[in-house]
Amino acid sequence: MKVPFYMLLLLIATGSTSCKITPSLTTATSTEETVPEKEVEGAIVLTEAAYKKSLAIFEAGKKEYNNSYTFAVSNESWVGFWSKLFYTVKNGKIVARKLQEGDREKNPEGTIKWEENEKTIGSHKHYKSVVTMDTIYQQAKEYVGKAKKQQGNDLRFGQTNYVSMNDQGLISTIGFVPNNCADDCFNGYSISDFEWTK
Repeated sequence: MKVPFYMLLLLIATGSTSCKITPSLTTATSTEETVPEKEVEGAIVLTEAAYKKSLAIFEAGKKEYNNSYTFAVSNESWVGFWSKLFYTVKNGKIVARKLQEGDREKNPEGTIKWEENEKTIGSHKHYKSVVTMDTIYQQAKEYVGKAKKQQGNDLRFGQTNYVSMNDQGLISTIGFVPNNCADDCFNGYSISDFEWTK
């Protein structure tokens, strides 16, 4: 199930961004897969080869660490507000979550708003949907082979797709921004703070 959240990533005519994705490393199997950095730093066109390579890294990690890891679904607004929904996954099962919120200027360190344990996962209103990295890779399948910019039709303006990888070769961003949408229009997942655990 898709968990929508909002981040301003809309490109303006000069090719700059008001807010940009900044993963540590782009992993692409050829230069044809890489989108120019002036558009979105670290973004790639997700080819089938790139997807399979990243998925293999993830599956190998799951096997080595008993499918146990932590990560956060991140959200940042152009006005300064940000949040991170942290997940703890053990043996493939979500056992804990916590929400941290902050502001770039007023509260850069952030504050923990709530925490959930294994028995209360999904109990907070507006945060009932849950995801694992398996969810991210399932969602990423929809972007394999898609052009970065997609044209729409009479009822849709089209969209700009975003995919990026972290320094471990795992998917860290998967989503899109509808064309002609202004301010906090990103729809998808932005993953941060990923760590394997045991």
